[in-house]
Amino acid sequence: MLNRQSIALLFLAIGLGLLATVVANRWLQDQIGGGALSQQAVPDTIKVLVADREIPYGSTIEEMHLREAEWPKDLAPAETFDKPDEVLGRLANQKIIEGEPLLAGKIVDKLDGSTLSAL
Repeated sequence: MLNRQSIALLFLAIGLGLLATVVANRWLQDQIGGGALSQQAVPDTIKVLVADREIPYGSTIEEMHLREAEWPKDLAPAETFDKPDEVLGRLANQKIIEGEPLLAGKIVDKLDGSTLSAL
C-alpha cells in the first residue's frame, strides 16, 4: 500500500507540473498575442487619390475616376495628390489602371504641349 511519503511526492509532482504548465502558457501568450505583436506601432497613413476605374490615355479626369485610399506614409509615392480639385479636368498622358495612385507625371494640364500630341 502507499505510504504518506509516496502520496506527498505524488501531490508535489502534480503541483509542479501544473505550475510549469501555467508558466509556459503565460510565456507563449506573451510571445504570440499579448506581448511584442500587440505593442507594435500602427504606421502613419496619408490619404492618396487613386483611380477608381481605368482611365484611358488622353481622357479627362472626372469625379467618377477618383477615390481616396489610405497609404502608409513611408510607402506613398512622392508626387501623389490628396485633393480631387488638384486633378479634376486634367488629362491622363498615360493609361492609369484601377487602384493606381494618381501621380504628377501621369497627369497633364489641358492645352499642354504633351496633351495636344496625346489627343
